[in-house]
Amino acid sequence: MANNIIFKVFYVVIFFNLTSFYFPVATYTPISLKLQGALFILSCLSVLFVCRMEVLKRLANWRIVVLAGLLIFFPLVSLLYTPYTSVRDIVLVVLYFLLVCSIVLVVQVKGWRPFWRVLEFALITNIVALII
Repeated sequence: MANNIIFKVFYVVIFFNLTSFYFPVATYTPISLKLQGALFILSCLSVLFVCRMEVLKRLANWRIVVLAGLLIFFPLVSLLYTPYTSVRDIVLVVLYFLLVCSIVLVVQVKGWRPFWRVLEFALITNIVALII
């Protein structure tokens, strides 16, 4: 039961990110972008926690560990040699990595159907918003 709620919250967070709804929500409600970002991080981490057995299976493959390490290591090293990269940019790279890992795990655990449904609703919402 709790797992389904975690996955539903994750789907809502994905929908908000795909439609850029987080800007109007932050503008017209007391829910700030920082709070929405914290919800984003918590939803990704909760998915990783719920799917921890799947994560452990993936981490058994050394290639995945090396790829994950490189994807996180290179943005952090870029802070040393470029004055134009801020910590915010590095955090965004790590968040996108966390998002990709969470989406892969959700699709493996729950299947494609719920994720495609979220993508369909986001696409319809974006088209309607463009028309309006």
